Amino acid sequence: MVAVLHMLQAAALVSLCMKSEAFTSSSVTKIFALKSSSSQSNMMEMNDVADSITNSCPESFSSFLTSLLKTPGDPSEAKSLFWFSLGAGSGAGGIGLRAIPNIIDDYKKVQSLANSSPALGGETLNINPVAMLKFPEPLSVKDFEKVVKTSKNGATISKQSSNKSYLVSLGYVDQSDFLDSLKGCNALAAYAVFEAIAGGKGKVVSPIEFDEKLSIYKTPGGNDAFINDLQIATYTRLSSYIALFFLLGIIADFVIESYIYGWMSG
Repeated sequence: MVAVLHMLQAAALVSLCMKSEAFTSSSVTKIFALKSSSSQSNMMEMNDVADSITNSCPESFSSFLTSLLKTPGDPSEAKSLFWFSLGAGSGAGGIGLRAIPNIIDDYKKVQSLANSSPALGGETLNINPVAMLKFPEPLSVKDFEKVVKTSKNGATISKQSSNKSYLVSLGYVDQSDFLDSLKGCNALAAYAVFEAIAGGKGKVVSPIEFDEKLSIYKTPGGNDAFINDLQIATYTRLSSYIALFFLLGIIADFVIESYIYGWMSG
């Protein structure tokens, strides 16, 4: 998800700069021409041209919303912006759109873990309602503690994995391997523990970080540490989802707007 967001941000950022008056074909050509020479004077001139573009992309982003509302000056400019936005956006945007089914599948997977057995029941963990939006039911303290006590260390889980991925071969702990190693524990609690350890950033985690977090969860104050980590993980995921849809919206805005002003405004 992080890699997807970086690519979308790059596409959206360059598209924003395309609306800058300093971003012209001549300025870009000049940069490449000057870059071919290693002389000090040409390097300084190239930096000046690049700075003029950067400083106006757009107004150092202080008037971001105003830039979004800015319309192309004429049809030819709009057509150029359309083809650029379509090309840049189709690559990064396509990757972003392909991430959406994974988000939906992950949500469905968590919901399917409702009423998982075995479930020890009893007192539940006091977790922020926002952090529990993804989970179909409260997490039991006893289920959490059983997962933490039963879990093997990261190196052992990785060595016993049948996963052939590159990161697992380097010793990283995969979510599916972790869950498979805890068949006698509550599946929803096990999922939540891995989510907290990974910080909501993916489905693999380094064995060092895995062991450090797990050792903390086993201490007397481990419940509070787990709750805090799970809340941070949930907020991280939610913010990345919001950013994903926001950036997809920006790309769509540039493509649609430039098409309208390029071919339909006349």
